[in-house]
Amino acid sequence: MAARDAHGTSLAYSLIQVLRHWQIRTHSEDFIPPQLSPHLYPAFASQAHLGWRQFLEGFLSIEWSRVQAMYYASIGSQRTGQQWATNLSKELWKLVHGMWLHRNHALHETPAIDFLSGSDQLREAILRECRIGLDTLPPVYSPYFQTTPDILFKQPIQGQRSAREASDYSYSDDFTLDPALRTWTGLPILK
Repeated sequence: MAARDAHGTSLAYSLIQVLRHWQIRTHSEDFIPPQLSPHLYPAFASQAHLGWRQFLEGFLSIEWSRVQAMYYASIGSQRTGQQWATNLSKELWKLVHGMWLHRNHALHETPAIDFLSGSDQLREAILRECRIGLDTLPPVYSPYFQTTPDILFKQPIQGQRSAREASDYSYSDDFTLDPALRTWTGLPILK
């Protein structure tokens, strides 16, 4: 890989800048680092046209091998830009595969999956509570019914639900039947 461009900014650093920008800016495809030297510009511009997601998937612009071939020629190396681009593509595949493995581990081998499931049922329960309103609940629960369901969705439901169940209100929904959903929202398991 070209160690440094004419401005002293490493090619690797410029690529990292682009990929960070792409990730943070909701996959903006047209970003090119502002300090990029003119001899690297064709590769970055061509890749931006193809897409940085495609870059991560190993679909590289042919400009990468041309730029790297010029660098190798300038230092008298026998290496080829095409082999460099092939190796870069392989390394990108390893990177993306590692990210995929990490995501799968975080999702399926930790409690995260438990937290990610049940949100639809929770939203339905909150909307149901809003439709019922304060009803026979003590006035201390009235602030929950003076806000929007979206705000309530970000707050625990167990207070309203537990109080209503304690007053013998009869529910017939997933939270009544599913112990996992009850545990997830902090409700006691029904006997």
